[in-house]
Amino acid sequence: MFRLFFCLFLIFNLAIKAGANEVSQWPEEFYNPKAVKDDIALPMPCGGSMIFRRIEVPVDGWLGDRKIVIGSGDERFQFKENNRFEYVAGSFTESDNPARRFYLLGKYEVTQMQYNAINHDCKPPNRKDRLPVVGISWFDAVRFAHAYNEWLLKNAPKALPFEDGQTGFIRLPTETEWEYAARGGLAVSESEFQQKSFPMKQGMHKYVWFQGTKSANGKLQLTGLLAPNPLGFHDILGNADEIVLEPFRLNRISRLHGQTGGFIVKGGNYFTSGQDIRSSYRQEIPHFDQKGAKRVKTIGFRLAISAPVVTSPGRLKKIKNAWQEISRSQPKETTKQIEKDVGDPVEELAALESTLKDTEQKTKFQRVALVLRANIAERNEQRDRATKSMLRLGAFLGQKIRDDKKRLSGIQAILNGRKAAGGDGPTIQRLEGSVAAAEATMRENLNYYAEVVLQVVQEYSAEKIDAQYQKLITEFESQDLKNLVPFAESFANCIVEYRKTGQVNAQSCTSTSIHK
Repeated sequence: MFRLFFCLFLIFNLAIKAGANEVSQWPEEFYNPKAVKDDIALPMPCGGSMIFRRIEVPVDGWLGDRKIVIGSGDERFQFKENNRFEYVAGSFTESDNPARRFYLLGKYEVTQMQYNAINHDCKPPNRKDRLPVVGISWFDAVRFAHAYNEWLLKNAPKALPFEDGQTGFIRLPTETEWEYAARGGLAVSESEFQQKSFPMKQGMHKYVWFQGTKSANGKLQLTGLLAPNPLGFHDILGNADEIVLEPFRLNRISRLHGQTGGFIVKGGNYFTSGQDIRSSYRQEIPHFDQKGAKRVKTIGFRLAISAPVVTSPGRLKKIKNAWQEISRSQPKETTKQIEKDVGDPVEELAALESTLKDTEQKTKFQRVALVLRANIAERNEQRDRATKSMLRLGAFLGQKIRDDKKRLSGIQAILNGRKAAGGDGPTIQRLEGSVAAAEATMRENLNYYAEVVLQVVQEYSAEKIDAQYQKLITEFESQDLKNLVPFAESFANCIVEYRKTGQVNAQSCTSTSIHK
């Protein structure tokens, strides 16, 4: 009898353990309350998930990056937030195409439920645990990312994205990555990107948890209750402060100061006033206090996914070739003959340096060559931006000509109708004047269109035009300006046609997009 009871006890105990090991998947409302089609889900322990969003950063080539302005002009915060240039590039490419780069960022702040899951504390999902995890240190956030990476690599290695055969990894975002996403990236215009915060058409209280009775009212709020920013990120301003990867540095007018300090938190929190909510918000928090690692009750974080830079010998070769290319002089058409006689200035300096024996003189030559390379690279960047601006102008002109054509057709139809109905003389005269004015506007815009085509062909190489065209199309698609894509395509085709024939027929060039 004892043996029978003992066996039954073992069977019952094993059944309980087996049931405990069967983890059910979290309902979507607990990890993605505002699901949309482009969300990217990564699994977690305890049947959980974390959602990421893709951030497009179109560039040109393996060393291409996007120059942006971050910070603000608010005099109260200029010592730490004054406007400065930064550069951003994605870690991943689409089909190994360096022009289509992107990185991934968490759609929501990391929640208490997700934080518990990585620590294998598999409690049943509940609404309260959808709050952002707060009161953590920079080290806690880094340890969380480390533990999450190790769990994914062991349990779901194919869930992480790959780049050139190398697996991606989870980490804290850099400040530039975070602010590029918070401002809206390519989903907003350049002027909107420079504003204090991303566009909030329904009012700040619909997008941000800040201090006040009409908003957070001094309490941390559940993730995903409010509307997202233009890139689809929830609570990126307000609610919980968000830790970023690098240490804090002061601002020295147009650049960061050389001294490094504590860690940076971004975005503001539920105690931040509405007037102080801004994309440039950055605060220094010490890594340690008298008790150990510094923890503040308003501080949380969200995660990014990136990949190594040098992923393979083949990629390294491409990077080295790109480095040589961007620092090589690329003259305009009018100076090509001079370049033929003199040669590339960087190569000329290198040749002269090789003849020197004196170490001090060689060092001076190397410094001059470095400055020259930097100046050439900056000039090339300016040229690339100008090329893209001209292509953008061509697209807008094409759209304007389409609108002119429609307006002219409408006025002409009214005029013909009035004439057929025997309308009075003054009305017909007025309509004829409107037709003449519309025709004159059409001719002016067609002439201007042709002039822009000529200028682009004369100033920029076909290779550079194609590279900037690809970037422009990506921007149009990301900014919900897909209606401009056919006009950009028609303008690019007109450039190709001019190179072949030496003729610009603006009427023909714009006819393919006029009816779209």
